[in-house]
Amino acid sequence: MDRPAVSHEDVADDLPAYALDALAPKERACVAAHLASCARCREELHRLEETLGALGTAAPQVDPPPALREQLIASLDGVGDAPVHSVISSRWVRPAMAIAAVLLLGLAGSLALLAHDLAGVRGDLAAMQGQQATVSAVLADSSQPIRLATDSAPQAYGMLYLGSQPRQAVLVVKQLPPTQPGRLYQIWLVQQNGARVSGGTFTTDAGGNATVMLNAPAPVMQYQSLGITEEPAPHGSASPTGKRVAGCALAH
Repeated sequence: MDRPAVSHEDVADDLPAYALDALAPKERACVAAHLASCARCREELHRLEETLGALGTAAPQVDPPPALREQLIASLDGVGDAPVHSVISSRWVRPAMAIAAVLLLGLAGSLALLAHDLAGVRGDLAAMQGQQATVSAVLADSSQPIRLATDSAPQAYGMLYLGSQPRQAVLVVKQLPPTQPGRLYQIWLVQQNGARVSGGTFTTDAGGNATVMLNAPAPVMQYQSLGITEEPAPHGSASPTGKRVAGCALAH
């Protein structure tokens, strides 16, 4: 842009290079003169500067090797007969610089999101491994499992295994009827006064089988009994709404 006056469209093309301070002095002066009287271009420049500012903090600053600038200038001097500053400020390079900046910012955001998701997956995996170890320990140490009575599912059966800790127990069920979409099984622990508290929810595999670690608010054997009902997913109910499928007595 080598003109005393410029159009709005010309300035819009040059704004990315202006924000990156990549314009020749004369071109920069023309853009600055237009910005003084154009609120729309000033607003667009502000957005570009915010984007570039965020990009600048997305990665640590690293000083390039001293010889890099000379190598870059030498390679650019070989492009036709145009001097280096003409190649850098050519019309097609400016939009490309803006696009590259936006793409790099998007990549930085994607990498940050990926790192956050990976940390979450690792945390979930560690929790699952810890729970699996606890389940294995309970099943190995339990000497007096309690057999479940299957009320409305005569083909099903199950056992409740008590752990060495008062609140530890593992429920193993086989051949429970499959739940319908939007439904799950919920475990209820019945207190001595008849009040019911949730001991967790679960779903079964295709064969109706499941192994579940109870979430008991108090020692398991302080409850009167245990029951299983079918409730709405994904969180179950505050109190039983479905018919009891299976259960067992707990208190001696």
